Amino acid sequence: MAQTSVYGLRYLELTDPPDIAAGTRNLAEDVETELARIDAAVANDTQGRAVRRGERNSDFAPVDNTEKGILRVDGIPIVSGRRYAIMVSPTRVNSIVSGDIWAQRLRLNQTGTATTSSTTVAYAEMNNGRSITLYAEFTATTTGNACSVLLTAQRTSGSGAGTWHVDGTTKTITIVDLGPALGNSGVVL
Repeated sequence: MAQTSVYGLRYLELTDPPDIAAGTRNLAEDVETELARIDAAVANDTQGRAVRRGERNSDFAPVDNTEKGILRVDGIPIVSGRRYAIMVSPTRVNSIVSGDIWAQRLRLNQTGTATTSSTTVAYAEMNNGRSITLYAEFTATTTGNACSVLLTAQRTSGSGAGTWHVDGTTKTITIVDLGPALGNSGVVL
């Protein structure tokens, strides 16, 4: 009995005894095994899907010149060599002093809990009361469920204390699997 070169599906050759029942059964079992493998791969493929989401429904105060964590998402499943997007819904900080400048950062740790000393993957400053949205992408360098993302806020200029507000009803951080990292194929002009 021979096998196909790609999937190893067994089939009868001209020199095999003419046992159609056994040959058909072997081929059917091989096809079923391969289809089960494909079904499992499709079910486990997270490309284009959110792999983790965190949310906060309340405001946070006070925000001052010390960087403080606002919302952290832990246990993010990542696979080495895949690209991920981190999307943060709009937020704003209102200060008691006009003219203050506020910063928000996204910090990433691929192997443990993100802290205010973890790698910054997105940074934006805003004037008092202005809303901002953060977005970042990263390529996983490890595989596991220990990845963590932290959203922080801090006053970078001025003297007022501020309150970090949720724009809308819920502040969210969503992590999406973008698929295999493709590398840099752009042309610098």
